[in-house]
Amino acid sequence: MKIPNHSLVILILSFAFVSSCNQMQTYTVGKINDPDLLKYPAPAPVHPVSKSFVVTGTNHVEEITVNSRHLRNLSITIENNGKGVIKEPHLFGPQGWDLRGDSDAYKALATNITQGNLTKEQKFFRAFEWTALHIHRAEMTNAPNYTGYFHAGNASRLLNQYGACMCGEFHHVVNPIYVKIPGAGMYGTIYGMGGHNAGGAFWDGKWHDYNGTPDIQIVHYKMDGKTIATWEELKKDPAPIDSLNKIIGRHLTYGKSLGPDSPICPLNSTPFPPKFYESNYLVKFKYSDLRPNEKMTLFFDMRGRFDSTSARFNSYKGGAPRSWVDYGSVVYTYMPNFHNSLYEPFIVEQNNVQRTAKGLIPVDPSKPSFVVFASNHYPWYHVGADIKAWFKTNGNVYIARNNTIPGQGNQGADTIYSNLTWAKLSPELKDYPKSSIIAKSCYWIKFEFSGKGSGLDSAEVSSELQMSQWAMPGLEYGKNYIRFTAKDMGGSSAKVTYNYDDQSTYYFYEPATSPTGKHIYHRLGGKLQHSSGLWKKSAFWPRMKDSTDVTTNVTVRIFNAQNTSNIRCVRTLFANKPLHWGYYWWYWDGKDDKGALLPPGMYVYRIETDKDTNPVHAAFVYLYPDGIWPLPNELRNSAPPVDGLEDTSHN
Repeated sequence: MKIPNHSLVILILSFAFVSSCNQMQTYTVGKINDPDLLKYPAPAPVHPVSKSFVVTGTNHVEEITVNSRHLRNLSITIENNGKGVIKEPHLFGPQGWDLRGDSDAYKALATNITQGNLTKEQKFFRAFEWTALHIHRAEMTNAPNYTGYFHAGNASRLLNQYGACMCGEFHHVVNPIYVKIPGAGMYGTIYGMGGHNAGGAFWDGKWHDYNGTPDIQIVHYKMDGKTIATWEELKKDPAPIDSLNKIIGRHLTYGKSLGPDSPICPLNSTPFPPKFYESNYLVKFKYSDLRPNEKMTLFFDMRGRFDSTSARFNSYKGGAPRSWVDYGSVVYTYMPNFHNSLYEPFIVEQNNVQRTAKGLIPVDPSKPSFVVFASNHYPWYHVGADIKAWFKTNGNVYIARNNTIPGQGNQGADTIYSNLTWAKLSPELKDYPKSSIIAKSCYWIKFEFSGKGSGLDSAEVSSELQMSQWAMPGLEYGKNYIRFTAKDMGGSSAKVTYNYDDQSTYYFYEPATSPTGKHIYHRLGGKLQHSSGLWKKSAFWPRMKDSTDVTTNVTVRIFNAQNTSNIRCVRTLFANKPLHWGYYWWYWDGKDDKGALLPPGMYVYRIETDKDTNPVHAAFVYLYPDGIWPLPNELRNSAPPVDGLEDTSHN
């Protein structure tokens, strides 16, 4: 239909009139980014792809097939498209891991990880390997400190809040999994080794030594290669440690931990028996409820942030920040429309306000009017927020947060609406030190207006929180079964959207060709990578922005480390292969250089480059008698069970 010219003029004038009557005010709360990182932003996707599906029930399985070997996950959005509250929406990734974790969830996780006809030893390796895969996948060694309850009591917080952790925190995650392994009778402890290295010991009738430090990940067998050495045996004869150190290249403080302390339990340790992990506090996701007109978007690269911004971990000046690839975030965007009643149940406080068909207006224009909303997505900590308000004339926006710092005995104290200090926002400011929301679990927003003709039409609050990308249900190569669950849909439907790059130049996956063997994963390069040894040499790799055409010759070899008295190379995956900077998943079929299938047991991979004589990285790989674990997507043909749920819908 052709619009007459005079009608077009009327439409333009009408739009201009509406725009002039509704003044949008925009505020940024919290530092946007670190100046140094702004010079080297995360690379743009080469070929962005979107995949969406709609969920109406509390248990839904969606099949998404990805045939790209260069897959980079970008974001996932869950959007409430209805009029009711979606309670505790959650996505499970292709393997079905549940990281939400109270004591019951840990039991389900441990059962899932150790299913099958396994020995206690093999169940231990499953738990150890799972934690190494999800906590130390990038071989990082630092995580920001946070106010609140101590780490050992919050393994779920470590899983969901941080993508990697310091030496000892690895053990605080893996120990509750040991505790919940059915019939294993395991629990664990950590012990100090000096130089920020930490070792661990697990109990299954005796103390056995292992190490979960990001750049070690090693277990020691006795010299006969048949059983894992006990702590007491290693103290009497450290030969297994010395023998393995020659292969993995560790010559620091590891052996010094074997001092003349008690022969029963490691020095400077705190044992964590099963009852320690019976607490249901750990992490509850009730604050992830989605209100009407609210969505949550999970970003795998934290939109280019340093974690020094997210949790005030300010030692990056000369210290070790994590980079974009190792850290994620979730952004909750709430867009209340004040022309209907959907927002009303979520008002924390209001004064002198009435709702009309044209939005909020004051009851008495001579007095101030305001409404207050909460952004309380505990347990993840806020790192920043963008707030927009569409006032009819003009207005003010304030933020506040509880001044009580959570701690032991008062967990979640900063989610209580009391003890507040309000700060008036200004479009020119981005940081509000006295009312900072950074590293806080909750804050409140007040929209204020007054005077004749004043009011509020709508608002948009985007709150960014830190989150481990390994707690995100990302896509992988092959056939992905993504499960959506919720406690209650509230009569609403949810739209789930995956965004990914299927032609990334930074991600490389080698498909499995048989149901036996292992995948070896590693990240190569980037000056922003920090760990121990080689990676701390800033001159070793150029900045990620400038590294597209840079290669280094890499060699990956595998050793039969379980046979401690006769460690030798059993397979060379490749030698002096020129590789670009990026994330690699190399497949090993479990065979030796002659093509013979090797027996189940512990092996060690060693990564070397032509830049240095020491190994870049070395860690264990375990061959299980029942084949590859976890089974790669390209070899799976059905969705894994999650908490005993059956597939009630499957598209």
